[in-house]
Amino acid sequence: MPDILDEIKRDTVIRRVVVSRSHIWFFLLYFPHYIDYPLSIFHKDMFHITEDKSNKLVIVMAFRGSGKSTIMNTSNTLWSILSKRKKFVVIASKTKRQARSHFENILNELEYNELLKSDFGPFNISPEEGSSYSIVIPSVGAKIMTIASGVGMRGIRYGSHRPDLIICDDIEDMSFVQTEKSRDLAQQWFITEIMPAGDGNTQIVVLGNLLHKESLLMKLKKDIEDSKLSGIFRAYPIVDDSGKILWPERYSEEDIDKLKKQIGDEQTWGREYLLHQPPKSTRFFYYYGQNDPLYQLAKRQHLEGKRSGKNKRLIDTHLTGYRISVPIVEDEYAIKSVMCDLQTDKQTPFDFEEGL
Repeated sequence: MPDILDEIKRDTVIRRVVVSRSHIWFFLLYFPHYIDYPLSIFHKDMFHITEDKSNKLVIVMAFRGSGKSTIMNTSNTLWSILSKRKKFVVIASKTKRQARSHFENILNELEYNELLKSDFGPFNISPEEGSSYSIVIPSVGAKIMTIASGVGMRGIRYGSHRPDLIICDDIEDMSFVQTEKSRDLAQQWFITEIMPAGDGNTQIVVLGNLLHKESLLMKLKKDIEDSKLSGIFRAYPIVDDSGKILWPERYSEEDIDKLKKQIGDEQTWGREYLLHQPPKSTRFFYYYGQNDPLYQLAKRQHLEGKRSGKNKRLIDTHLTGYRISVPIVEDEYAIKSVMCDLQTDKQTPFDFEEGL
């Protein structure tokens, strides 16, 4: 491949023909500064997915540091625009700060990537700012817009073009998915704003990590598996269930072990890298003796065997900012509590101040 790559680099005409047809060649030629390690099989799968026009809905869950955003967001956006496959790309993320970061990544490539400018420029970029960040590229008659989740998408166009590529990159985060209300809001926004925003040729790409068993990504995965939605789902853990390392060109077994120790937390490692369903979190409840009304409420629910989310949220509303569990310490005077795992009911006493 190095000989072929060198030959393509020397011939502008061949290069432009090749990259207009192949996303992976586009990436290899114009994004070598992103390539610190050889690409693996799962990267090539990502490129093939972006090239297949029949994939109208693509859900990709991949381990942190896998390169999913670089390939399926930044590179995919520029390849789709400059190869004239797409005219109006919208990139959505959780916050406006993230939206600006995506905007700046793309703008930097258009302004400072010399080979890209030589082959496709001059771009005559017209940046726009407001509730979103936009780049208009008149030379190819295209627009790129980055937005934060929750922004209305109804009726947006670039000239006569509705969004024909919509990329949702990390539109949820750990704090957001912890409540049912937040998860419902994200799903409602996706269904009512993102899904109808394009037309019959629009491709929607959703990128993220495993945050919650009822997160948007997991709901879309289930809907695809249940044939309620047409689409494809891919999960790329750093190590699969058989122990196979997904990116052996970068990680040895020793590297995996070192990274796991560097992360230092089993739940984070399982969620962010192995893409395992996160267990129910251990919750904490603080009380001042057994006569405290909140203690009495929680204990009564515990003794009655009530574990429903509704009951737990009832106590949550009284303990804003705290996580809870069921206390069972019978100590009227000491300020003590119990850490109780709601899955196993294993109890560990600890001091109140330490618990804070």
